[in-house]
Amino acid sequence: MGQGVAVSGVHAINLGNAWEAEPGHAGQDSAWVRRFGRPTGLAAADIVWLVIDAPADAAVACNGAALPAATAGVAYRANVTAMLRDRNLLVLVPRQAVATALPPPVRGPLPAALGSVRLEIEFGAAGGGGPTA
Repeated sequence: MGQGVAVSGVHAINLGNAWEAEPGHAGQDSAWVRRFGRPTGLAAADIVWLVIDAPADAAVACNGAALPAATAGVAYRANVTAMLRDRNLLVLVPRQAVATALPPPVRGPLPAALGSVRLEIEFGAAGGGGPTA
């Protein structure tokens, strides 16, 4: 691709595996933690969204910054572009306990009751006036 050519579209990165259950996180009964690296090749005009399909009621944080809470059954989308670092920490704290077969600190899939989590990179979207959370 030549220099100066605009790229548009969306790329999804599934965050379904490598979650850790952490009992007693931040004074809560339990939390689900996912570590991930900054997506490579991001341009200044790209937007990175945190998307949760079919979430449970849960508090959400990225790198220690609180995001809007997830509401059960309502598709979730939050702009996390500005808070991304080389290494990142995503935390979901469900309002109700979620059973798990994972003893800490074993990594595994996020329980289906908490939804399906991914990052969506929207190429060249900044400045386009799109909604943000």
